[in-house]
Amino acid sequence: MSLDMVIYTATYGFSVTNYVIGMLIVILTISWVRTRNLSHTICASIFGIYFLFVIRNTLFPLHIAGGFADSMRAGSFMSGVNLIPFNFPYSPELSSIIRELLLNVILLVPFGFGLSFLVPFRAKNIVWLAPIVGVSIETIQLIISLIIGYPYRAIDITDAIMNALGFLVGYGMFRLFAWLYIATTHRFSIEHVGLGKYIYRIGNYSWGN
Repeated sequence: MSLDMVIYTATYGFSVTNYVIGMLIVILTISWVRTRNLSHTICASIFGIYFLFVIRNTLFPLHIAGGFADSMRAGSFMSGVNLIPFNFPYSPELSSIIRELLLNVILLVPFGFGLSFLVPFRAKNIVWLAPIVGVSIETIQLIISLIIGYPYRAIDITDAIMNALGFLVGYGMFRLFAWLYIATTHRFSIEHVGLGKYIYRIGNYSWGN
């Protein structure tokens, strides 16, 4: 899967991939300096790599000028915006609709699973966190579209709903994983060291122990 993040102008396209990767490295370095926690840094690195692919697949490529951008600006801005849940103006075939729904769910499953490894939170926070995560990608796409003057991506409330569902599924998987890990280590009296100790701590926190 390509990680190219390209912005196209009227005459050429340039990649911002190296800049984004550089930002990730800086963030990970700051995280390590602040925490001195290798387990946290490992989890942050894995999550960061996943997040790079989310950015690539949801925000790029971006045409800010040229024939394609000009032709899109000639149309109605709202033609690329759908605010009616489960209305599918861009995918008339059932197979395409199901595929689109599943992809939007799958996209955020790792987010829901991995976030607790970085910022542990209680299950009660899921009530407000899931909707925020769900609408974040569509909101960013809308902001970029408003800046460049046309909806460069289909901005769809259904996508936001499926993203939120994916986050919930991922968090549910984390909760199950944490419970199994804690139960297994207790059952077999496994000593908690290194990454295992870190997982045990965040697992206990998520379950309120």
